[in-house]
Amino acid sequence: MRYLMRQYREVEQHSVDSLITITHFQVPCHGPLSFTASLITVVAAAGSVAKHLELLRNGLGNAPDMLGSLIDEVSDLRIVLEACNSAVTELYSNVDSPNPPIPLADASQALDRTKCHLDHLYDLVSSCFDSDLDVSKTRPVVMFRWMKIRSKTEVIQQLLQDSKQGLLMLMESQSVSTMSGMQLTVQNITVGVEEDYSTLDEKLDEILFKVV
Repeated sequence: MRYLMRQYREVEQHSVDSLITITHFQVPCHGPLSFTASLITVVAAAGSVAKHLELLRNGLGNAPDMLGSLIDEVSDLRIVLEACNSAVTELYSNVDSPNPPIPLADASQALDRTKCHLDHLYDLVSSCFDSDLDVSKTRPVVMFRWMKIRSKTEVIQQLLQDSKQGLLMLMESQSVSTMSGMQLTVQNITVGVEEDYSTLDEKLDEILFKVV
């Protein structure tokens, strides 16, 4: 338990240090365009992490269940980010809406924290590879490295889940119609594998069910 708490503090400190760096260069404006720009960087970071996780899973062969769970978490996060972008665009384009716009300052801070967690996860996963990213050459070594970072990735997975839940709560606080709009406009982003859903909103429904 003490070991996990120490790992948690290390992850949190890394996130705080990264957040200070991001905030120092951040544009003070928190309008829709600034939010969208921030969201794009987070989506890109999630995409990079997803590629490395998929490479690690393929290289290890019999991948641990925890690694598969982490891949699913990043995939779900990417879908939620895309849905949030659609919802924010819809809200700010409707000037006659009786509801106040989403507090984008809060949403931007949530995105910054998510970016920090993703960057830390990227660094951890990258540490499993040699420079050529060929895990098949040294599979036992890669497995050993993965075992060393596994506890830290578990902490980050929980932090990413918290970020996902926070973003969904921000969207849900606006109105039921906003959530319906998210379900209709969400893009089905997958990590290396095409998933078959009868409608585009099925995956978001699944994510919302897991969060509630």
